[in-house]
Amino acid sequence: MKEIIFVPARGGSVGIKNKNLKLVNQKPLLYYTLQICKKLEKNYKVFISTDSNKIANYCKRLGFNIKYRRPKKLSTSKSNIVDAVVHGINWCNDYYKENFTHVILLQPTSPIRKLSEIKKAISIAKKKKLESLASITEVREHSLYHVKISNKNSPSRWKYLRKRSKNINFRQQHDKNNFLLNGSIFIASINFLKKYNKFVIENKTYLLNLSKIFSIDVDNWEDLFLADSILRNNKIKKLLK
Repeated sequence: MKEIIFVPARGGSVGIKNKNLKLVNQKPLLYYTLQICKKLEKNYKVFISTDSNKIANYCKRLGFNIKYRRPKKLSTSKSNIVDAVVHGINWCNDYYKENFTHVILLQPTSPIRKLSEIKKAISIAKKKKLESLASITEVREHSLYHVKISNKNSPSRWKYLRKRSKNINFRQQHDKNNFLLNGSIFIASINFLKKYNKFVIENKTYLLNLSKIFSIDVDNWEDLFLADSILRNNKIKKLLK
């Protein structure tokens, strides 16, 4: 098992323009993932996949070797991340003269991670010889409360996404087996990615439960403000050490 840490950091984004360089607690969003990579690069090669010269130059200032540029066709909002990963790993195999078999995907949109949990995920993947692993967290609200509105202009027309049992009346009665793929850590073999074109396949991917407090995936401005608030908290900073 020959692993490489893969950081996807394209320049464009739909929800927030130049998201990866937006400031979170006075640092670019990308900074936090790169800091984790710094702590891991003694044991693993770190590869940053970007199409942006601005992002590449920022990574160079932090000491990362950036020679690769992701093709524009693999850098759109509709591009499949797996295609970008496979293309990048093929480049790495040629450039470093190595044969990387597994990818550890750390997305910059998850700025709050605990190093020990990443090491735990890698250790489990190695010991169990996993083809695919993904991090999850317990959902804060049970899916029985999730509803779908048929038309935003007609909020009286809606339905529950899950059928509700007559025996369930209180939140305490809900089962605790509902989780969310949080986007923080993905590990997969190159063969798995080429076969399924996905990092996660139902009943084939091993799911690793992480701490709720570290589960945030920055997709919109509300997520960005929340991440900024959390990372300003001195108690959280101590937990991340």
